[in-house]
Amino acid sequence: SDGYAARTSVAYRGKYWDNSVMLKRISDEFNPGMGFVRRAGMQHWYGTSGFHARPGGKLQEINPYVELDYITDLQQQLDTRSLTAGLDVYLNPDGQLTLRAEDQFDRLEAPFTVFPGVTLPVGPYGWREASVRYQTGQTRAVFGSVNVAGGEFYSGTRRSWGGNVTVRPRYDLSFEASFTRNDVALPQGAFVADLASLRARYQWSTRLFGSAFVQYNTQTRAFVTNARVNFRYKPLSDVFLVYTDRRNTQTDVRNERTIALKVTRMVAF
Repeated sequence: SDGYAARTSVAYRGKYWDNSVMLKRISDEFNPGMGFVRRAGMQHWYGTSGFHARPGGKLQEINPYVELDYITDLQQQLDTRSLTAGLDVYLNPDGQLTLRAEDQFDRLEAPFTVFPGVTLPVGPYGWREASVRYQTGQTRAVFGSVNVAGGEFYSGTRRSWGGNVTVRPRYDLSFEASFTRNDVALPQGAFVADLASLRARYQWSTRLFGSAFVQYNTQTRAFVTNARVNFRYKPLSDVFLVYTDRRNTQTDVRNERTIALKVTRMVAF
């Protein structure tokens, strides 16, 4: 009774056009209860328009589009804006090329620590950047993607690159490796942040699955290990057994270690 949240949207998807608009408004006092909201006390406008052309031959589909997120406080002061112009190119027999150019705005109401020892002061920031990504088809035994991006970042610049590769020697077994590097230069300091991860998945049957995941983040000096077993005893009903370990490699201190058991049951009525 002390707050509210509202959302309305309209969309049209035809043979060639894909358009939608959305308005969301959340009061300062809104309490989501069982869920969550990314932020309260805001009004969020969203709109996108895209065109789908299928020329044939080596080009399966070409999809140019524009996308806008426009977020203000309840007094209509701009807090966040993201304007994106993109082009997705789907190739025959497989593969996808993605080009994106972004114009960003963000108003910091509190100091923002982007890296240990590097903190951005309160104030408005605007910047632009562009990215290119290529992904191979996922029907192959070995597939992956590469991406590069560069441009401005808050009051400085950022260059990033990364990629991932997945090896699937059997229908029930896969291994994935990924790496991302961000090279950031700001008036408050420069830093390089790397994120590397390895993942393995195995399916014993259509009802029993397992996965293991390790990740290292140079920004937080954190080494994370996660292993999970999932048993599906009925459709949409599962038992999960999960082990998580998070350690700071700089201080050699374990920050977290948990073993969790979760049981879900789908009830239809």
